[in-house]
Amino acid sequence: MPDRRPRAGWGADPALRLYGAALALVQGVVALWWSGGRAAHHLSPETDPICWPLWQDCLGWRALMAQQLDWLLPALLVGSGLVALLFASRRTAPLGCIGLVALKLVELAVLFGDFRLRGNQHYMALLALLVFLLAGRWRRDALRVLLVSIYVAAGLLKLDPEWISGAGLYRPLWFFDTPALITAACVYVIVLELGVVWGLLARRRWIFWGAFGQFVVFHIFSWPVVDFFYPMVMFGLLAIFPAARAFEPPEGRAERSLLVRLFTGRAGAPVYLTVVTFAALQLPPVLIPGDEAVTGEGRITALHMFDARVGCRSYLRLHDGRRAPRTVSLNGRLNERIGCDPWVILARARFVCSQPGMADLPQVDLRHFAGRRTAPLREVVRVDDICRQPLEYRWLGRNDWIQLDGAPFPPATP
Repeated sequence: MPDRRPRAGWGADPALRLYGAALALVQGVVALWWSGGRAAHHLSPETDPICWPLWQDCLGWRALMAQQLDWLLPALLVGSGLVALLFASRRTAPLGCIGLVALKLVELAVLFGDFRLRGNQHYMALLALLVFLLAGRWRRDALRVLLVSIYVAAGLLKLDPEWISGAGLYRPLWFFDTPALITAACVYVIVLELGVVWGLLARRRWIFWGAFGQFVVFHIFSWPVVDFFYPMVMFGLLAIFPAARAFEPPEGRAERSLLVRLFTGRAGAPVYLTVVTFAALQLPPVLIPGDEAVTGEGRITALHMFDARVGCRSYLRLHDGRRAPRTVSLNGRLNERIGCDPWVILARARFVCSQPGMADLPQVDLRHFAGRRTAPLREVVRVDDICRQPLEYRWLGRNDWIQLDGAPFPPATP
């Protein structure tokens, strides 16, 4: 028979109240990350605007957010602490949920000002908040299964020679400084995310704490590679696991193994709906032809882990009709993760085309060469007369102007 034990709401369940506080503090981590100048830099009028593909006319909103950052980020930081305190009491926990939504809306308001602010941290925290709010009496289970699903999806992305060799890493690891040790560490992460992660759902204490401890160590060691934002967010999201073990369900009955219930059909419909929904979000980049790490197509709905390190050479060729064409680079100081995304390059090309005098040029051509670190650069985008081409970007489909097997760099002809 299905397990129909009731799951109490946020106020009655101290584990959920603790997790609500953790989600609120995650919003404070977002504020600290952006307060380092990242949000101000990307939203600055001096910076090329890169709107989201879903909202390609964000310039007015971007300007508004840039003007409000001086008070929005401190408010987000202070508000995260106040909302966390609301979860300390059973009576005020519902107000804490309202506060969580308000904090998330502030974050999203800034986030949608520029595509370069995108990050897995925002994506995962948003999914956790939605499950926290919507999974009803199955919140405890759905949240834990969501986190396991995220790790499994990240592990599947890492089944790639570039990750296994360590070529996909942006910075050196602590203590792992030889090719053999780096490869061992990268393989260990795959084993952790695809195998050990299931121990987080186990009932036996030694299995659970053995798995949980490894994830804590993993995120500590990720610090020098990805900076503090990712590990701090993950520590907050992982809080549901020890919280669920520290506090029995309000009905006073010990929980049976979630791992067993999950694979025997007794975990509850919202738990399985969480898994199916998350899996569906990961499908677009898999179903769209091409290397999604290079084309970027479909990844807007999915995890954007650095399974591969992509490099690129992108430029405009300006023809004035009187002398040899000159080039304008479109790379600049862009985020390594998304700086070579064809959408980002197209948006920067459009910005250059909008500058005074560009309309007077006979022709402006766009060239974008990209490739994984372990492979040669190949032509991904080749558009002649780009300033007069009304290109459309399909954020959930195939874009014909993005090549799948272009010519190698450097181009044989200018």
